[in-house]
Amino acid sequence: MRDDRRAGGAPSRDPLRGVRRAALVLLALVACSKKSAQTPVINSFVVDNANPQRGDSVTFSWSVSGATSLVLFPEPGPVTGNSVTISPSVDGQFTLGATNAEGSTQQVVTLKFAATPVVAISRFSAVPAQAPAGTAVTLSWSVSAAVSASLSDGSGAPPVDALAASSMVVHPMATTVYTLTAQAKAGHTPASATAKAVARVAPATAIGSFTATPSSILQGDAVTLSWEGNASAWSVNDGTTTTPLGPLRSLVVRPASNTTYTLYANGPGGSDSKTAQVTVTPQAGQSLSYTEPAPDSRALKLTAVSCSGGTTCTLALVAQSPATLRGVAMNLPIDAIKVSVSASSVSLGAPTPAFKVALGSGPLSNTLVLGAALEGTGSAVAGDQSFASGSEIARFTLTLVPAGGRGPVFDGSAAGLSSWLQSSGRSADVIAVGKLDAN
Repeated sequence: MRDDRRAGGAPSRDPLRGVRRAALVLLALVACSKKSAQTPVINSFVVDNANPQRGDSVTFSWSVSGATSLVLFPEPGPVTGNSVTISPSVDGQFTLGATNAEGSTQQVVTLKFAATPVVAISRFSAVPAQAPAGTAVTLSWSVSAAVSASLSDGSGAPPVDALAASSMVVHPMATTVYTLTAQAKAGHTPASATAKAVARVAPATAIGSFTATPSSILQGDAVTLSWEGNASAWSVNDGTTTTPLGPLRSLVVRPASNTTYTLYANGPGGSDSKTAQVTVTPQAGQSLSYTEPAPDSRALKLTAVSCSGGTTCTLALVAQSPATLRGVAMNLPIDAIKVSVSASSVSLGAPTPAFKVALGSGPLSNTLVLGAALEGTGSAVAGDQSFASGSEIARFTLTLVPAGGRGPVFDGSAAGLSSWLQSSGRSADVIAVGKLDAN
């Protein structure tokens, strides 16, 4: 260690010593000041929802020390305090910048828009779509990604809130177009969705006329019921049975006694009914008689086996000349209320043939249907069978129904008879038929 002393051992006096000490203190203070001055510090920077939907609000929060100004980029720009809430128009990186006299610092958070559901109306219906005025009509709908929805009827009345429910019952008095509008969140595209449903009010279903022609008959005669109106479906009841007729506008009947017919009309506009009366003079059938067909060249004929004034008539299908066949069929128009089929048999040969005689129904109503055919072997069709002139092929018996009244039962000379014979080929119009009367 240096010892500044004068000669003789006494310490020497330094006139600048105090100045030097003061300078050292000042330098230390400056050094401390330089050490404490620094750029701002961002302690934290967060966002409460990093995946919002477009148009949603998010809140950015931060903790910063030593800053004189703050800025949040790309939006909203300069900020103050410890947080800010915005509805960002873009996603990506959001940068918080903190600045003071010594410089600036930054911190980043990333925002990514979630897939945005599109506002939509997937269903909007009116059931029934057409009905009479005042009928209850149910409006049903399904809406998605909407913040509000309204339902209006075009009348100028305030719209109904449609978001809290999915259906509504209305009672339109006239055809009405209902409009459903769903609004999306702000900033979403499209901004809204619209759908329409129509509740049509149909005119009242009405029968314009219902007549029976003629309205007075002899028992067994035919009556034509006819009508007009705006219904889509019709049916007629005779006091016992209701006959659906769909869109038909007439029906031929043969009442056995005085009858009141009721016509029912149904359509989108409701229903209606009217009645028509038919007066019947009793004329019950008592016997059957058959007139043979005139001789001709057809292969077969329908001839009487037993039909001479009784209540039954047995008829046979016979060959008029030598014939070869494996099957035969006939559709003969008949007044089906006057007779019934009570027995039948066939002599077509072996093996046992398929055979049927019956009064038809549906499209074959009021038709006597006869069919007979030999059966094949499964690997080949049946062979032909030969019949000599006068040989019987089949027979059947008809029994009188007295309530059907008197008059023709069938007439082979009238239009409508059809017949076929099957052999190696197919031949038509092969059966001569006479006339059967109920007397």
